[in-house]
Order: sequence, then structure tokens, then C-alpha cells
Amino acid sequence: EEELQTVKTFVRKLNPEARILNTNHSRTDLQNVVGTGLYDLAKASQLPGWMDDVNGDKKPETEEYGISSIVYRRFKPFNPLKLAQLLSSTGLFDDHKDTILRSKGFVWAANNHDTKLAVASTGPISDVRPFGYWFVCVPQEQWPRRDDMMKEMNMILEQKKADA
Repeated sequence: EEELQTVKTFVRKLNPEARILNTNHSRTDLQNVVGTGLYDLAKASQLPGWMDDVNGDKKPETEEYGISSIVYRRFKPFNPLKLAQLLSSTGLFDDHKDTILRSKGFVWAANNHDTKLAVASTGPISDVRPFGYWFVCVPQEQWPRRDDMMKEMNMILEQKKADA
């Protein structure tokens, strides 16, 4: 409750007129956020720095805050127990809470080869949930037909063959 109040105070400093909705995993009725008529271009244009992104004047977060990212790829499934420990409050993210701000991605767990798991963490909070099937488990005629996706999938399949 105290942390929630801290966040609300911070949001009020950024935008005193913002309507704040308490949610669980950002779940709310669509009517609460779409077509509300609450955005006022005239007021927004008075805020400092409101056009910095559009004009290209804003520093990227990578420079401004020293944020970096990595991509981890591996063609072996994770041990589900070790993955759970990694994401637990005593795992890697807790040990590195000052350096790992956010993580997200897809995971292959050894106890379920067909299902893609979506993993996300922000600070001490992590979430793992099913996110459909891996393309390799779906008949190729059901794959998306976008050229960029097909190129990426074929590259991954070729890399997997090379690693075998």
C-alpha cells in the first residue's frame, strides 16, 4: 500500500490531472482508457519537453540512463525447476536487482516442448505464462506469411541445424 502511494504521488507530479486506475496486471475495461476525451492537446503542448521525441531532441534512454540490453538465444530447453528458482525472490534477479531492471522474452521449458512461455520481470515482480505454440510445432502451412517473419524463422531453423 505504501509503495502504491509512492507511485501515485510520482504520477501526480508528472501529470496532476491524470486519472489513476488501480488494476491488477493492467486489466481494466476498455472504456476506461479509450475514447475518454481526457487528452487535451492545448494542455499537453504547454508541458516542458513535450515535443522532444518528435523533434529528435530527446536523448535515447540508452544514453540518458546507461541502459543496455542483451539477447540470449539457446536451442536447449530450460530446466523448469531452475527457471522457477531464477525467477523467484531469491534468484538471479533478486541478486542483481540494482542492475537488471526489466527482462522479457520467450522460454522453452523441458517439461513442455510444444508451448512457448512468455517470461517478464520488472524489479522484484516476475510472471510466466503460456504464449501459444512454437512454430516448429505448428504445420508450416499455418505459419504467418509475412516475409520478414519467414526470413527470421528460416534463419533460426538453419542455426538450429548447424548447432545440432
